[in-house]
Amino acid sequence: MYEENANPRMFSANEDIGIALAGVYPDCRALKDYACNELAEYVHVFTLGISRPFGASAFFTSWNEKDGGKLFLVEPSGLCYEYKAWAVGKHRQAAKAEIEKLKLEEYDMKDLVKEAARIIMAIRDENKDKDVQIELGWVGEHTEGKHQTVPADVVSAAEEWAHAKLDEDDMDE
Repeated sequence: MYEENANPRMFSANEDIGIALAGVYPDCRALKDYACNELAEYVHVFTLGISRPFGASAFFTSWNEKDGGKLFLVEPSGLCYEYKAWAVGKHRQAAKAEIEKLKLEEYDMKDLVKEAARIIMAIRDENKDKDVQIELGWVGEHTEGKHQTVPADVVSAAEEWAHAKLDEDDMDE
């Protein structure tokens, strides 16, 4: 009375997503059906004329002792990439060029904050971006792998350092 493949535990939610389940078979089927319905709902909502793709890129970052720092970027298209350092936004090409000049592994976190402030201040359009507020976050060994906003006093010191560095570079030219 046993029929081979009568109670499968591996399913395709769609052509891109597979589901493997373990446990009580009726509960597995119910969970699979719920996941497929939820997926179908998202596909339906975001293909309606009243919806549009998100027009924003998102950085996600983490740190652990085994792998070190990780930086991921999710583009508005849904594509996801991992980077060591990256930039998005209005002046991303100029920022990326500045980032590529740095030997990132030679800097500690406070020096990286200073360099980030320098890059932001160097590439901004001073006529249009007069009231720029620099917001930075960090995650690493010094934060025990927890993401934190960089303290305001550290950002202020980095901004002062960046102003001095940019003025010094202007005088050298």
